[in-house]
Amino acid sequence: MPTDGPTVYRVLREWLNEAQNEADRLRAESSRLDSRRRELAAERGRALHELARADLPEMTREAIDHSFEQARSDLLALLDEKQRHEAGLRNRLLQAGDEARRLESRADGLTDRLNALVTRREELEQQVADALKSDADFRKRTELAARAEEDLHRDEQRADELRSEAETKLPAFRSSPLFRYLNDRHYGTPEYTGSGPTRGLDRWVARLINYPRARVAFEFLSRVPALVEAEVASRRDRFEELMDQVDALQQARADELGLTAVLEEGRRLGAERDATVASLEQSRKSADELDRQLAELASLENPYYRRALQRLQESMDRAETAVLRRRAALTPAPRDDELVDRLSRVDAELDRLRHEASSLDGHRSSADRTLEASRELVRRFRSANYDSARSVFSDRLNLERLQAGLVRGSIDFEGAWHSIRTSQQFLPHQLDRGTPGLPGTDVLNSPEARILVEAIGAVLDGATRGSAWRGVERRSGGPRPPSPWSTPGPSSGPRVPVTPRPQSAPRPPRSRPGGFTSGEGF
Repeated sequence: MPTDGPTVYRVLREWLNEAQNEADRLRAESSRLDSRRRELAAERGRALHELARADLPEMTREAIDHSFEQARSDLLALLDEKQRHEAGLRNRLLQAGDEARRLESRADGLTDRLNALVTRREELEQQVADALKSDADFRKRTELAARAEEDLHRDEQRADELRSEAETKLPAFRSSPLFRYLNDRHYGTPEYTGSGPTRGLDRWVARLINYPRARVAFEFLSRVPALVEAEVASRRDRFEELMDQVDALQQARADELGLTAVLEEGRRLGAERDATVASLEQSRKSADELDRQLAELASLENPYYRRALQRLQESMDRAETAVLRRRAALTPAPRDDELVDRLSRVDAELDRLRHEASSLDGHRSSADRTLEASRELVRRFRSANYDSARSVFSDRLNLERLQAGLVRGSIDFEGAWHSIRTSQQFLPHQLDRGTPGLPGTDVLNSPEARILVEAIGAVLDGATRGSAWRGVERRSGGPRPPSPWSTPGPSSGPRVPVTPRPQSAPRPPRSRPGGFTSGEGF
């Protein structure tokens, strides 16, 4: 059974929560190790202090005190600087997270309201279509518009043929010196002024190239395409006028049955959802960047830890444990031996913690990759409107296997998104189901067009229905490109494409391409 979009969206949100919890757990463990390292460093310092008071041979208390106090001061300063940095990042992350959660809740609420409006819109579309089917005036005007479209379609085809023929043949006339000579002298017209030998020579040239026949062809190719284009423009205006009447009848029914109000509310909510999702994307990106910086501070690669480790190492080099053990063995008192043993245990524990932290860093990197992939999947899913009730996913989408692959690292984000995207589709609108569509177009994304196609299918016969459907497509796609041919001018002289005849201005679409939002789904 296919899975609906809201269900898949909930699963992706659960993945995100699980990935966030795992990343938080590993960061907390990293922080615990960091605290333990600081405790051990402090314990080592105290042991060195006591060892200094034991008056080891060749060591002075002042030297140990100076070395330790300087190192401790440096370490505390680094720790304070890091904690201030972390506190600032956490405060900003908290604010960004609160804002993202607020926007996410708002987007989810708008999505629920839009899904409900989509259902209501489709119910009302059917009611409006049913009302138009029984409207005699609608039937009459639709038939007139369909016939007008048929005439327009036929003339457009003829105009295309003539335009193509003119573009193919006119260059030969323009490139002929003899034809251009006679045409420029207006030979064969009342404007011709040749006399005497010139007239005889011109007559000889005209017979040589069969100028009368060539001139008729040239005049036809120069004038007729523009005349036909003018007729096309006139028929297009008539068609648009009739379709305006059809649209007015549909609009009246939509107003009467409440569809217009639903469309206005849906478009308002859709624009609000688009803006909210865009703001949410920006807020999430800010939060993700802050989270990334905090993750860096918690890793072994953060600059504070590297500087502290270097400073601690310098201190330890001055009081290397093996050297201290040899010196302690020269004294009869057992206290210094106990302190050196204590230092050895601390050093061993610090070394173990370093290995543990290094291993933990690897796990944290993997968890952070999974978290980032989960975040991006949720973002992209929501931006594509895949969380709408009309969005469904085929059985080949195995969410459990997909999540396991992300966690193991065998599937990256792009692979996961490809699996989701290629298994998704939007269910057809209610009026699309069982209604022949318009191949190769997105015309039925418009509520008005869906209603017209449904009503036309019931009130017109098969032959006329095709013209009417083309008319719906014209209204959704705008007028054809203007012809490069101007209104005919004087017959003398070669014709060239000039500024086209003004045509009806394109009508802006009355619905957004995907309905209520900027994309498909609502």
